[in-house]
Amino acid sequence: MTTLSRRQFNALTLSTATLAALGPAAGLFARRRADAPSTLFEWRETVGGAKVAFGEGGNALLVMSRGQSMLIDCKHPGLGATLRREAEAYGSPLSMVVNTHHHGDHSGGNSAFTKDVPLVAHARAKPRIIAQTEEMLGRSQRVLQGLEGGDKPASKQVIDEVKAFIDSVAGIKGEDFAPTRLIDQRMEADKFGELEVHFHHIGAGHTDNDLVVYFPSLNLVHMGDLLFHRNYPFIDLSAGATTMGWQESLREVIKFCDDQTVVIPGHGEITDVNGLAAQIEFFNKIREVVKHAKDVESMTKEEVMKLTPGAFEGYGLEQIRPRTLGAVYDEMVGTR
Repeated sequence: MTTLSRRQFNALTLSTATLAALGPAAGLFARRRADAPSTLFEWRETVGGAKVAFGEGGNALLVMSRGQSMLIDCKHPGLGATLRREAEAYGSPLSMVVNTHHHGDHSGGNSAFTKDVPLVAHARAKPRIIAQTEEMLGRSQRVLQGLEGGDKPASKQVIDEVKAFIDSVAGIKGEDFAPTRLIDQRMEADKFGELEVHFHHIGAGHTDNDLVVYFPSLNLVHMGDLLFHRNYPFIDLSAGATTMGWQESLREVIKFCDDQTVVIPGHGEITDVNGLAAQIEFFNKIREVVKHAKDVESMTKEEVMKLTPGAFEGYGLEQIRPRTLGAVYDEMVGTR
């Protein structure tokens, strides 16, 4: 890796320049009708009538074909019933649900689906989801508190749905959150209505169980948390994350994308292939910052975690920034 000069280091850590990354493509975000009933999640329509649910966890994608619906990712614990009700209100019952990885803001709502809908995830996700059951049940209390005291108060129906989940906690077990169909190949294809869907697991990246879900005929891909679009990414070293592997996964996805591919990130706005390239460049630049701080400036991990790289000014999830820098430092020195 090239060693930065002090001037280059200062430019990365103190400048006001940002990485070039494409924002939402014009025309992708058809809003719900003005007379549509209010929802907890902000649903935006994209290519082929697919809809993305923003808010209260990772971005969820609803795809419909021939009277069937597929939902990708399930939001925070306690919100599964609400997510299912809002998704199925578009007119098609769910016939498949997918977790892009095990984290609770993507799998916390699983128990609202697993009893009667196949739930797909990578094989390594299942034990991780079961192991975090107690944490997810506890998190539902914080979800309720946020809904009751937030800037955008939730409806009584949503509050009642979350309370009903909390009241049922005593009878919920890890298997109630667990996926029921496991992917253990690099790529598996399936049919959904008239659509073909591809499940890709390229290797460890954000976690060791990342799934990329691609619809070739729609030219639509959900990246899960392999893409934090213009947000600081959570690098889960404890779950096998590797930034080099993460970049490799992104490069492999770019190979089956083109300029028209619609890319759904786990967090952030809808983008395209340029958003994938920007995520690769993010890791290149953040490594340069950390390497220079560690090797040239002789900073400790704690000092590195306090840096505010100007190259990423305006990035969201600012609260994750210290953990991002700390994880890159740990990865660089070989500690977990």
